Amino acid sequence: MTAQEIATASGCIDCTNPGQIQTFIATLLNIIASGPGGIGGTVVTSSAGLATSTTALAADPARYSFTIKNEAAAVLYVKLGTGATTSVYDYILSAASVAANGTGGVLTIAGYKGIVSVAAAGTPSYTAFSLASS
Repeated sequence: MTAQEIATASGCIDCTNPGQIQTFIATLLNIIASGPGGIGGTVVTSSAGLATSTTALAADPARYSFTIKNEAAAVLYVKLGTGATTSVYDYILSAASVAANGTGGVLTIAGYKGIVSVAAAGTPSYTAFSLASS
């Protein structure tokens, strides 16, 4: 999305095109990061739509923060490092009341540059993005 498309967007951005909200957020954060007084970074988003891999984010020495949002109607277990399981994790993100409705738990962490892995009872469903310096 361009800055102009964001400015003219109305209603539910994600309703007719699932995954559009990630593009919207990434564009908005890029605008903020590059604006006056901005942090001069770039935004890396998850793949279009919901991600389901167990490695949510690869290690990135330029990363200064990341956010993961649970999109499943089941708990999401997050580990800073590899090998997250339902019994080995650092954080638990609450389930969405209905899958992909935007009510699942959110985790934002600044300063961690390593791999972030996730697990769920079943297939994980989440969106993730990170801010990294360019």
